[in-house]
Amino acid sequence: MPAPPISALEQIQKLDRSLVENVRFRFLAEANTQPNLYSPADVETVQKNSWQVERFILEAKLNGENALKTMKTAMQWRHEQSVHQMTASDFPAEYFQSGYIVRFGRDSAGATVIIFRANIHQKTSEWNDLLKRFFVYQIEQIDLCNDGKGEF
Repeated sequence: MPAPPISALEQIQKLDRSLVENVRFRFLAEANTQPNLYSPADVETVQKNSWQVERFILEAKLNGENALKTMKTAMQWRHEQSVHQMTASDFPAEYFQSGYIVRFGRDSAGATVIIFRANIHQKTSEWNDLLKRFFVYQIEQIDLCNDGKGEF
């Protein structure tokens, strides 16, 4: 039987702070030399909020190089997709009404629960990109509601 997953909260408390600061410093240096690749809002968030760095380190299983590479790719994508400019009015009302992707309170550890109803998903090329953006919008709203601190 596999071991139960360790929560992000437990992992973050054990993270080496020098690793977090190293990845942050290197990302900010990159953003400074190539500012057109990154959203100023994302760069500011990385400066002020450790969770924005920690989440990539955790995903990279504590590998700083992989965390930095993934972080740069993700932040470039966020800039290209104008994630910070997304609003609810960018999406059809049917997306919200269908319950396709719904924020649904919190679990016993305090993490925000999101429900993704795969049973109503149909592959259509016309909606696919917009649905992806809607999913990103919902995740972004969770981050904003939690003050950018992930599940806390």
